[in-house]
Amino acid sequence: MSEITPSELRFTRTERVTMGVPTAEAIADQAAKMGCNKVFLLASTTLREQTGEIGLIEAALGDRHAATFSGIAPHAPRSDVLKAADAARAAGADLIVSVGGGSVTDSAKIVALLIKHDVRSVEAFEPLRTFVTDAGEVINPITIGPDIPVICVPTTLSGGEFNALSGATDEVTQHKQGYEHRNMAPVMVVLDPAITRHTPEWLWLSTGVRSVDHAVETLSSYQSNDFADGLAESAL
Repeated sequence: MSEITPSELRFTRTERVTMGVPTAEAIADQAAKMGCNKVFLLASTTLREQTGEIGLIEAALGDRHAATFSGIAPHAPRSDVLKAADAARAAGADLIVSVGGGSVTDSAKIVALLIKHDVRSVEAFEPLRTFVTDAGEVINPITIGPDIPVICVPTTLSGGEFNALSGATDEVTQHKQGYEHRNMAPVMVVLDPAITRHTPEWLWLSTGVRSVDHAVETLSSYQSNDFADGLAESAL
């Protein structure tokens, strides 16, 4: 029997994953179960402006729908994320739902964090971001996570909806910065193949390659464990 390296896996806030349930139905059901009455949609611009998908979600939510925001640029510039946070704050959001690719997913999770810490400027992101010391130590300064729950509806294959880490880009340095807390992970993930039919083939395939990259990195990492390796092998 091969030796097992002592390790552990810490789970996040995610409680529910639906597969094949229509997006609008799944979101409305979860909002009702949680008693959320101010649902804020953070949507892909393309889905909002060129399809009827976001309208279907708004209609399914009915009076529970508080507001919809779109306009997150690729790689989630901090200024865009701040605009989304301001809109969610103004709407009195008690549930944030992302519908789109990785940048929209990342932004939704960070929006909940910004509201918790009353961040109202791009500069105020700085105390919350993960950084690396000169000695190579990774420091995550966040000790208090968000209260507002998040639901993620991914339309690409990057897989960011399944973790508590999100990235936003500092537009001055052009560096993508990480933000992480277990409560940033979505309470629910909606995997609806039907809504992904709008995703361009080049984007679908490129994010699929990114998922392969994640799996290979996991299997190659000295910091992985048997549980994560099993997931990575299944993913491949």
